[in-house]
Amino acid sequence: MAENNPLTEEQLKELNEIVSLPPEKQKERLGPFLKSLNPEQTEFLKKQQGQGQECLFCAIANKKIETKIIYEDNNYLGFLDVNPANKGHVLVIPKEHISFSTQIDDAGKLFNIANNMAKKIFDVLKTGSNIFVANGAEAGQRLNHLVVHVIPRFENDNINLTWQGKKIDDKEMGEMQKKLRIEVEKPKVKEYNPEERKNEENKLMKMYERWNKRVPL
Repeated sequence: MAENNPLTEEQLKELNEIVSLPPEKQKERLGPFLKSLNPEQTEFLKKQQGQGQECLFCAIANKKIETKIIYEDNNYLGFLDVNPANKGHVLVIPKEHISFSTQIDDAGKLFNIANNMAKKIFDVLKTGSNIFVANGAEAGQRLNHLVVHVIPRFENDNINLTWQGKKIDDKEMGEMQKKLRIEVEKPKVKEYNPEERKNEENKLMKMYERWNKRVPL
């Protein structure tokens, strides 16, 4: 949020929670929230909306909204979700405003952080987790800022990330294969001349014989 923000910390926290909810849940809570605001606060929100209010996750990255941070470096931030699917639900975001993971040339660091979060969850909570990212509203993305969810999972936690498999005929599968195939340079395989190949085969045979007899190499 901008400077001279008339909203209280409690109101900012509630607004943060509302924005994190699914659209149908947002409508249920947004009306009562707006009615609780005084004229100055209402006018402030209107101006923010008209000027293109700062992205919620950008505001978090810029420390304008308080969160429970558990990881931070120059480019990425990890913090606890205020409206978690389960206790320990972590959000990992780039500090730069990026919408989709596909806009990052090398997303390795981002997912390495998420993977480390999953490891920490296992070490502390002794349970598994889901690492989940939604690119686009069709995939369930709620805010226009890339976020990787790391969700601890517990037995009978009523979280459903499963789906019913669809039957696709072989022809359509083949067409999709051609459209989605990504060509990469094949690794170079060392070529041996006949003598070199024979020597390599002999080495492998000796290694196998020693292993088979449990003789140290």
